[in-house]
Amino acid sequence: MNQIDTNEATETLSYREGASVSPAGAVEAEPADKKKEQKAKEKKSRRGLRKKLPVGRIIAGVIALVIASLVLHAVLTPTPVPINYLSATPLASPELRTTVDVTGNIESETKSRVYSTLLYPINEVAVEEGDIVEEGQLLCRLDTDALEAEIKAKEAGIYTTSGNNTLSLSQAQEAYDTAVAYYEDDRDEGILSARSTVENAERTLRSAQFDVRTANQNLRDAKDADEEPSDSEMSSLRDSAAKADLQLDSAIAALERADEQLERAEEEALRTLQQLEEDVERARNNANQTADYISLDSLREDLEKCTVLAPSAGTVTAVYAEEGDAGDKLLFVIEDPDALIVESSVGEYDINNVKVGQKVELKSDATGDEIFMGEVKFVSSSSLKDAAGMTVAGATASFSLQIRVTGKSTGLKIGMNIRASVITAEKSGVTAVFYDAVGSHPETGDPVVFVAEPIARETDGGGKAAGEDAALATHTVRMVPVTTGMETDLYWEIASDQLKEGDLIMDSAADLTDGMEVHIAAAVGDMAALGADSMAGGPGGPGGRGGMAVRVGG
Repeated sequence: MNQIDTNEATETLSYREGASVSPAGAVEAEPADKKKEQKAKEKKSRRGLRKKLPVGRIIAGVIALVIASLVLHAVLTPTPVPINYLSATPLASPELRTTVDVTGNIESETKSRVYSTLLYPINEVAVEEGDIVEEGQLLCRLDTDALEAEIKAKEAGIYTTSGNNTLSLSQAQEAYDTAVAYYEDDRDEGILSARSTVENAERTLRSAQFDVRTANQNLRDAKDADEEPSDSEMSSLRDSAAKADLQLDSAIAALERADEQLERAEEEALRTLQQLEEDVERARNNANQTADYISLDSLREDLEKCTVLAPSAGTVTAVYAEEGDAGDKLLFVIEDPDALIVESSVGEYDINNVKVGQKVELKSDATGDEIFMGEVKFVSSSSLKDAAGMTVAGATASFSLQIRVTGKSTGLKIGMNIRASVITAEKSGVTAVFYDAVGSHPETGDPVVFVAEPIARETDGGGKAAGEDAALATHTVRMVPVTTGMETDLYWEIASDQLKEGDLIMDSAADLTDGMEVHIAAAVGDMAALGADSMAGGPGGPGGRGGMAVRVGG
């Protein structure tokens, strides 16, 4: 029903000629004597006009008089007061809760995807979809003939290579040890030969140095002699000194060459030792067949993998293995149908309200109204990513959410669509009203509610107030200050020492004032029963919002 503001109804009445509005909003008609007096004056006035006006004017006057009479009749006839139908609900103590609603799909909490990377053909499949298997049970076998032949060839090659490598290592080690001994004992032939050349060059140098000193001394003695030597004698002495100098230079050059040769011989000996050492290391690496053994071990592991076993106990929910197909693919899916989770997501506006461990109520279209219980198992700390690891673009970010089914899960199947309500807060044992029932005090702005209280009236003898609709009982609303607490989508927790359970609370505080008169439809039913039904989610609860019908006005 349309709700009409009481103040608007009162304002409409105030413009009626000959009507007034009582403080309670009821219309009071003018006294009958006053109306008769007014009509008599109008009649006398009209007679006076008829005597003075000509006939044409009389006719026009008659028409005007008729119109005026109709207007006056419309003004003086009381108009029914518009009735505002509101609703009210008895104060009760519902269970309050706030939820975050999401959707998702049922999955198994323990899911094993059995893969193989081997190309060998499948020659036996041991299970079918729906089979219950234990951990370690045979699922299928791959053909191993080619693999077993490769393993035998690898083993033979390792045996042959091992003998050859052992001999090579022994020979290289012996050559290296001999060269080291010769070098350390100063028996290297190259070094010995070069060192002998150096020694000869040193002796030649010393001889040349002696010859130079002798020739120079002879030349000085000749110059200091009492008798001056002849020119030929002096020339011979000078030639001897020059020749000695040349021989000295030649001896110096020969010694330098001998030193260089000795240095090269020593370097060559060291290079030979290094080469022999590398030969030993190379032979040792060849003798160490670790790589061959690793390769052999890998082949043996592949042989074991050709017998595909169940990694965990559960039910085989998918079989992709077929005899004759290559084995390098997904072969089986094993899941536990008794350990279920809901894979879902939650938006960024709700993510901070959802925590691990919170209770969850679950419903499925396939199971009707049956409610299953769960709890939040996992909430992602970052938004969903695409295959490239980038945040999924959208108007709002979404975060991965997992819900574990904790109660009985009879009827829930893997793959079903689920509606989940995550209970983020709940409270019981407190009084609550519909959200719109809480208004603001006109002066302080503090929260208030309005209580509808009955008014005692005189009756017509049949238990009804005189002039009232028999289905209506008269009430006034009383403004009561309250303190508010928990909020939900529908209810608001309130507390006040001026209220008690069963008090009739107006469902909407809009446009109500303290002391306003209202009319409650008594035919609606028992208040306590209706209030309990309302708070419990019945006709007056979520989805209904129906309380006791009331109307405002006269």
